[in-house]
Amino acid sequence: MDMLSEVEDVRQSQTSLLKWPGMMRMLTVAAGLCALTAPSVWASEMACVIKPYAEISIGTPVEGLIQTVPVDRGDWVTKGQVVVTLESSLEEATVALAKGKAQAEAALKSSQVKIGFSTRKLERALDLFKSNSIAQHDVDEAMTEKALAEISYQEASENKRQAELELNRATAALHLHTIRSPISGVVVDRLLSPGELARQTPVMKLAQINPLRVEVYAPLSLLGKLKAGMRADVRPEGKGQPVYQAKIMVVNKVVDSASGTFEVRLEMPNPNNAISAGLAVHRGVSPLVGRESVTAGSVRSVGLVKGCDRMRIYASFMWVFLVACILVAERSPAAESPPQIPQEMPVLKLSLKEAIEAALDKNPNVQLYKARIEAARGVSRTQLGALLPNLASSAKYSNLTFFRGTIG
Repeated sequence: MDMLSEVEDVRQSQTSLLKWPGMMRMLTVAAGLCALTAPSVWASEMACVIKPYAEISIGTPVEGLIQTVPVDRGDWVTKGQVVVTLESSLEEATVALAKGKAQAEAALKSSQVKIGFSTRKLERALDLFKSNSIAQHDVDEAMTEKALAEISYQEASENKRQAELELNRATAALHLHTIRSPISGVVVDRLLSPGELARQTPVMKLAQINPLRVEVYAPLSLLGKLKAGMRADVRPEGKGQPVYQAKIMVVNKVVDSASGTFEVRLEMPNPNNAISAGLAVHRGVSPLVGRESVTAGSVRSVGLVKGCDRMRIYASFMWVFLVACILVAERSPAAESPPQIPQEMPVLKLSLKEAIEAALDKNPNVQLYKARIEAARGVSRTQLGALLPNLASSAKYSNLTFFRGTIG
């Protein structure tokens, strides 16, 4: 038994030596992980979807027969590009007529000549009147002719101006038959074709996908905490998709009582049109960016991040907890008197007989049989005491020991 005690002491000393550095390493790793996982903001995932920045149904301002539709579904268009033209032969003729009237200058030149002639006639009449060669009536007549010539010139100028305005009106009416794209984007659908009559129905649908809008449905608990200008990381649907930057533009103050959410609109640049609109966003939160930021995952959810003091409190609590664990570990028996590592590990020398005895004493089956023998002896002594009540006897009770390895 002394030899077994020595073996047990050596084993316990080696175990305590191994446990102390291992515990310190675990505490160090836990402290490092706590420092890395204690940001100043927190993130949560919520449902969202990527939408075009603008969706427009292109119509015609006037009724007419569609002449050409140079674009089709899936084509890229730029702002100002012609997408629909209506039949406009009548408008073109009206423009040509108005242009001819606006360019006519005969009446204007004729009035200018009349003004010159009446001016000279008046000058001669005045000279003759000074020499009493003509009467006053002739002078009045010359002056009246000059005034009428000037009025005629003014009327010709006004008619020319009106002709130019008529040209502008005819040109504007002609331009109404040419439909141009108001945005740069993609043709979503073409609803009418050449030869069809365009009335008050859309001809095609366009979508602007640069920038994109991200519609987020945030829980009621974030109402008042999300603000315009906060940043976002959005990962579109698909494996291996990169993370894109977004920015909160609008926070809706109206809450949907049925779902307990409110809408938050983000704006995400898409300069190369690499991201398709209509994708949902879900899965996993991206790394946080900045102090006031918003993060998103990949299909049906976006992670919204806000400045939050709770995380700081949580980080402080974790640090206090780790310090307390270290103090408790230092005050433990193993820490109070940490065993000194000997220069040479003790060597236990046993003979074959002693080794066999030690193995038998540690064998669970042997210990179980010994416990059963002791129990049987205690039962026999108890029965003997019951048969001889007048005799003093002693009975020894033993606790049964069960070994799980032996039982099953």
